[in-house]
Amino acid sequence: MVIPHSPLLAISLQSSIGQGWVWLGVLALVGLALFSYRFTRPPLPRAGRIALAVLRALALVATWLLIVQFAMHWSFERPVKTRIAVLVDGSESMGLQDGRGERAAQLQKALDETPFSELKDRIDWQWYRFDSNLASIGEGQLPELDGPVTDLDRSLRELATLPEGLPDAVLLFSDGAVNRGQAPASAARDLVVPVYAVAIGDSLPPRDLVLSTLAGTGEGYVGEAQPLDATLRATGMEGERVRVRLLNELGVQVESKTVTLEGSWSEQTVHFDVTPERAGINAWQVEVEQLAGEVDTTNNRRRTTLRAAERRRSVLLYAGAPNADAGALARALEGDPDTDVTVLIGGGRRRNPVRGSYNSAADLSTFDAAVLLCQQPFSGAGLELVQRLTDSTLPMMIVTGGEPDRRALTILEQRLGGVRTRPLRDAVPVLPTAPHAILTTDGNWFESADVPPPLWLPPFETERGITLADGGPQEQGRAIVSVTSSPRTLAWFAGGLFKWDLGRRTEDPSGAQFRALLDRILRFLVTSEQEEQVSLASSRDLISGGSAAELQVQVRDEARRPVDNARITAQVKHGSSERTVEFRGLGGGRYRAEVAPWGEGRYTVTADVQMDGQTIRRDTEFMVDPFHLEHAELRMRPDRLRSIAQATGGEFLLPDEVASLSERLPLEEGVEEIAGTWRPFGLWLTLLLVVGLLAVEWLVRTRTGMV
Repeated sequence: MVIPHSPLLAISLQSSIGQGWVWLGVLALVGLALFSYRFTRPPLPRAGRIALAVLRALALVATWLLIVQFAMHWSFERPVKTRIAVLVDGSESMGLQDGRGERAAQLQKALDETPFSELKDRIDWQWYRFDSNLASIGEGQLPELDGPVTDLDRSLRELATLPEGLPDAVLLFSDGAVNRGQAPASAARDLVVPVYAVAIGDSLPPRDLVLSTLAGTGEGYVGEAQPLDATLRATGMEGERVRVRLLNELGVQVESKTVTLEGSWSEQTVHFDVTPERAGINAWQVEVEQLAGEVDTTNNRRRTTLRAAERRRSVLLYAGAPNADAGALARALEGDPDTDVTVLIGGGRRRNPVRGSYNSAADLSTFDAAVLLCQQPFSGAGLELVQRLTDSTLPMMIVTGGEPDRRALTILEQRLGGVRTRPLRDAVPVLPTAPHAILTTDGNWFESADVPPPLWLPPFETERGITLADGGPQEQGRAIVSVTSSPRTLAWFAGGLFKWDLGRRTEDPSGAQFRALLDRILRFLVTSEQEEQVSLASSRDLISGGSAAELQVQVRDEARRPVDNARITAQVKHGSSERTVEFRGLGGGRYRAEVAPWGEGRYTVTADVQMDGQTIRRDTEFMVDPFHLEHAELRMRPDRLRSIAQATGGEFLLPDEVASLSERLPLEEGVEEIAGTWRPFGLWLTLLLVVGLLAVEWLVRTRTGMV
């Protein structure tokens, strides 16, 4: 049975038997209920008899409709709608002013002239705001234009992962001033839907000076000058002279230079030298004087930072006699800009040193670590130095070589944890995972899965040894590494380490990978155990204005295993203000927190890490630059917007062309049917209804004394 409701809506009644039998059953049950209450004993008023008849009729009809599976089916047709995502740029650059006026007003006008309402019957509009990521907004809403960066690539990729699914097209309102992430054309192409890009702003560069970049080394040492290059971009100021100043963190001028601007669109580099005066973060600021007619003066100054160490680490490299390993290690350490190495190579049992000289009164405390090679016999004076190194608290890396001096090994036993004859083993993994970061494949140059070059092995090993590499008892050989502490010692019961360097020179001509391995070893030796357990750092020393600072903590227990149940809070201080942040766990002993800076300048962070009933405190710092990335590019970028449109089969539009979008957008034709079924008489609901009706009827009958 179909009940016409409107030209687009149809309602039909369904059951397990014919509709005629359904309604015949309903009439029969209603008649039975009325007939059963023609007379009552004792007699009731007519209204009471009718009420009881209605209750019984309802109970009987509900039971009958449940039995015949009565249902109501509805359906209607509606025009097929095209789903279009509207992406509105909410970054700070959309709130700037250029040759066309205020971009916010241009954006509002473009939104007002776009025929959203006219196309509402044919288009399902989905509204989003984007800057560093994507967020939903209300329909037709002009978003806050305060985003610190523009990452259109990420926003487009987030659009593809939304639960609503991919839209049929994208309508993009932006100035194209992308300053974070990859080129957005690739992400737009991956959407496989057309993008219609509406350009907001003026493509002609306004009269402006911008300090676009400050390029320095980022790291250095106290008292050592480092280069700093400031890139100055000028538009519409050909031939004018401008002064560029270098200021220290206190705002005191360090140096000043005057440059002549060349061309109406030019970039020039101004070179300075900066010298850090203290360990940690040193900050400077470069300022360009303001010229008349600049549209934006907030981009005329920028900060830069340099993290300085007090001094380079000092390492003593000592070999009993000349050998290939000593030469390879000396070259690697001498090529490390962060290491001052003193090389001492003896002449064997009866000869004077061939490089450097023995000094029995030398102060070993001037060194941070020592590297000792025992490949050849030592002289008497050389063994005395070995004894002094063993007795000292100096961290050491020991390389025994294939034929070590047994007298030297006897002296070194207290550092090695005992020495014993090495048994031959037939099956040892080629690259097992060792319980320390510097000995694993992660981050070193075993990652190519190549078998390491053969090593020379002595007939000794330490009882605390770790097999690092094996290629068979007679072929590749084994490298046995011992790691001890107090003072820290790392020993290689092997020789021929130079082959590791030479074996990779075809892929690594500079030997950087071999130096990186030594750097990790030296950092392990000179870092205290507690510092190694807990580390706190900011992801960047310098944060651009408007961006959040990311703080990271790594927590390990005494066995260097990750700790995931630590509770970490930090006090972030800037000037006289202080705020508290809590870290959240990421797994693997890693924790993260974000801080929204509330001003430019230096911030100090003090974190308390609570674990296993103890509290460990760590400090770090970062700087906030007054420069906002959104102020680096003041012109509209039609090239980027046009490339997005072309890559996706969409169109590049100017604001005065949005009124014709109804003729440009890919609108779907036809209708779709929407249908559904309503079953008012489900099993449990109907049974409850029937029981309730019969209970009310029974209650009335008992109260009136009916039989």
